Amino acid sequence: MFKHIFIGCLFVFGMVACDRDDNKDLKGPEEIIFGVYGPFCASNCTKLYKYKDGQLFEQKNSERFIEDVVFNQNNMTGTQVDNIINLLESLPNAIAESEGMIGCAGCADEPILYFKIIDNDKSNEVRVDTDINELPTGLQSYVSQLLEAIN
Repeated sequence: MFKHIFIGCLFVFGMVACDRDDNKDLKGPEEIIFGVYGPFCASNCTKLYKYKDGQLFEQKNSERFIEDVVFNQNNMTGTQVDNIINLLESLPNAIAESEGMIGCAGCADEPILYFKIIDNDKSNEVRVDTDINELPTGLQSYVSQLLEAIN
């Protein structure tokens, strides 16, 4: 009798433990606008991209301010684009959940690695230092790889 109850309990616990919520969003943010811009430069200061629905779009024209950037309607393709997409799909939580700035972004008039992370009705802007040595150790490799991929 005890054996049957024990097996029954194992079965029930197994079913509960394996229950998945198929409606759970596992793909991350809906959209990421990212790239490098220099807020203290005098001319073409932006090189931004938009990642949406697994595709990458580059900015249409040279613009000085982030707010003025418009993105091409046609997505980018190629091996380098695949590399960038893979990096974005593994965006560290330290960036995605940051509140504003990581490192000393923009100090000494240096360019900034910019992220605007849009998820449903929430939007978060993060500015990341492009001086790798000023970043937390856990982000140095990721930021270095992304900067190399987009430059």
